[in-house]
Amino acid sequence: MRHATDADHVIAVSTIVSRQQSPWRAALIGGVWGIGHTLTIFAVGMAIILFNLVIPARLGLTMELSVGVMLIALGVWNVASFLHARRKQMRKSTRMRTPMATTCTLIRTDTRRRLTPTLRSRHH
Repeated sequence: MRHATDADHVIAVSTIVSRQQSPWRAALIGGVWGIGHTLTIFAVGMAIILFNLVIPARLGLTMELSVGVMLIALGVWNVASFLHARRKQMRKSTRMRTPMATTCTLIRTDTRRRLTPTLRSRHH
């Protein structure tokens, strides 16, 4: 259980799952990731036990380094996604706060004429 809650697993799963719009889809992807990860650990563990394999220190360090690189890549991906969403939100909120220009338009109603203020956005 401790292995499943290591930072690299939590970050990897949360990065992948947080991109989903549907909670059901997020749960499905998280579950499939968990099953795949469990089967991989089971297969490698069984091979080590059955064939009395020893993972060389150099290979173990290389695997740890690859996990570190993956965590950095996931962090960069998360920061980039956050900045992109923030820029998108800022553009949206800037458009919503743009002052509206009020102009008077001549409108014909029956036989009378009257001036009616009409709101028009500056960004058509």
